[in-house]
Order: sequence, then structure tokens, then C-alpha cells
Amino acid sequence: SSVIITGVPTKSYRLPTEWIQEHTTVVNVSSFKNVDEEALLKIPGVVYVPLVGKVTVAMLERNLMRLY
Repeated sequence: SSVIITGVPTKSYRLPTEWIQEHTTVVNVSSFKNVDEEALLKIPGVVYVPLVGKVTVAMLERNLMRLY
């Protein structure tokens, strides 16, 4: 995939970097660091967004509630 969004709410989860292709955008919306940033940035063309703000998280939660 060209965009990967993680949001796993646990410290023990790590996104396997071998699943990530070149030129992929990875966004972490979890409050935990679920991505090995050092290994991720070794992959050519990867764009990494390590955290999102509280407003983004609130809007994601609101949209999930609307879908329910």
C-alpha cells in the first residue's frame, strides 16, 4: 500500500518494517510509538508522520462514532 496508518493503543505492538514498500507514507495516530523510526527511514522514499495532534484524534473518534 502507498499509505499505512497505525493506531494500535499498546506499547508492545510494532509495525513490521518488512511489510513496507518504497515510497510509502506511514502515519502513526496512536499515542504510542508503534513504528521503528530508524529502520523505517532506511527504506527509500518513505515519509513518516510520527504523531498527530489531539484535534485529529478527536475528529477520528467523532467520525468513528458517526459510522456506528
